[in-house]
Amino acid sequence: MRPSDGPGSIDVAVRVFSYDSGASGPELTRAVAVEAPVQIVIGGAPFAVMMATPSNLEDFAYGFALTEQIANIVADIRGVEVEAVEAGWKLKIAISGERLQSHLARGRAMSGRTGCGLCGAERAEDAIRECAPVPAGVSVSAAELHAAIAQLSGEYAQVGWLALLGLMANISLNLGLLNLLPIPILDGGVILFLLIEGLMRRDISINIKERVYQAAFVFLVLFAVMVIYNDLMKTIPGLADRLP
Repeated sequence: MRPSDGPGSIDVAVRVFSYDSGASGPELTRAVAVEAPVQIVIGGAPFAVMMATPSNLEDFAYGFALTEQIANIVADIRGVEVEAVEAGWKLKIAISGERLQSHLARGRAMSGRTGCGLCGAERAEDAIRECAPVPAGVSVSAAELHAAIAQLSGEYAQVGWLALLGLMANISLNLGLLNLLPIPILDGGVILFLLIEGLMRRDISINIKERVYQAAFVFLVLFAVMVIYNDLMKTIPGLADRLP
């Protein structure tokens, strides 16, 4: 391993896992590839951040510059300096003056928040962001959920219609799974009745079905009232104090 390189892999202890018996068998060692943020600097200006195995980084820099057409030929690359930083690695690529002017004139625009998180990042520090811990007792109102869905839909629409249709399909799928809960009136309740009738080899009495549907209807109405009440308490400050 060259001084400018980091470890290409680390050894991790593993055991065979099966659904029936869980972890079993002898403990083995397997090599797992290491990935780290690699910041690419062209002509002294940050350009991009890539996740890569920190091995043979000089070759990676040459390949990146040629593939991205920053350099047309190897001779356009004046040198590559590899620097280890706290957040990962930094590749400083020096290119000829002519290619540098062409590179700066071309620019780079990769905005968006729906990708892997590296699109648009220019520094290694931007690739690894610490998430603030969520305190206990945090609740989200229906209005906040609606606003979040609207904002997310707008971001997906900027990406393209296919992304927006995929988001709509995911939301519809979640609603469909909720509708399959074994609660009478819902589709899941109807399926449950059909399964019971299939096991009993006869139809359930209409009177029994009516009573069950009426009880389920009352339950759903009370549940909806409780949800609306909680949303109003969270949305309108001081409402609980004004109620009798």
